[in-house]
Amino acid sequence: LHRYVFHNRVLPKKLRKLITHGHVYHHRYPLNADNLILPVFITLPISLFFLTVFILLFGTGYIFWFYTGEIVAYFLYEFMHYSAHHFNIKNKYFQYMRQHHLDHHKTSPNKKFMITHPLWDILFRTK
Repeated sequence: LHRYVFHNRVLPKKLRKLITHGHVYHHRYPLNADNLILPVFITLPISLFFLTVFILLFGTGYIFWFYTGEIVAYFLYEFMHYSAHHFNIKNKYFQYMRQHHLDHHKTSPNKKFMITHPLWDILFRTK
């Protein structure tokens, strides 16, 4: 999502400006704590979209577990992102991912989009 939503140049200009405003600000001022976590008016529609897709594909039998997993994954993502900018946790994996993300800000804005793991960057060749 990070790559295709926040770094997308094909969306109509007004939609792109609305979606990317906070993200562009975050890239310009990566240490500003006020603009690290996405606001609810952005995260809620995305969350409801994934919830709807899940219900359409799998029904409602496992919806509690799916939605709980989605929320936990989101908070893990935001924790890792905030920590990458504001903490220096002494853990090899965290240090690797922190450098990966900070490289995205400093030298590779069109690469290294993931913050929790490099899997998608490897698969999409954006590492």
